[in-house]
Amino acid sequence: MHGYFCAVTFLIDICSVPVIDFSEKEAGYYRIQAQKMHELSVTESILNIVLKHAQTNGAEKVLTIGLKIGELSELVGECIQHYFDYLSKGTVAEGAVLDIERAPIIFECTECKNTFQVSLSHTKDFTCPACHGAKVTLVSGREFYIKDITIS
Repeated sequence: MHGYFCAVTFLIDICSVPVIDFSEKEAGYYRIQAQKMHELSVTESILNIVLKHAQTNGAEKVLTIGLKIGELSELVGECIQHYFDYLSKGTVAEGAVLDIERAPIIFECTECKNTFQVSLSHTKDFTCPACHGAKVTLVSGREFYIKDITIS
């Protein structure tokens, strides 16, 4: 058996507004409005795409699936793996390991063009650290795609 590498890109836009205005506070905290996606339906989509590409490439077995998931997605890696294990039973993807890479939250200030990374667990202030501008554009953090699929 030889290992093959198949790269697939699958994008889901989970934050539809590219410019986010943090000038308004609600109950003392800045709010980010993003659509929530349920892990089960997302995992079903992942499995369907993986099975399609595995069949197209004559795979006997899917070994690993590389995913890139942005921190804003609120998707829990352990839940996705759990659902994937359950849904993939009896398929060529059964037993495949999900290799999840998290994309950090990065904003660009619309006023001074400074880019900066934030952590939702460590800060409630999403204004630009350079000029204190409140209008920022999301550069990274909402990604969700299949980076690669390893098959045999």
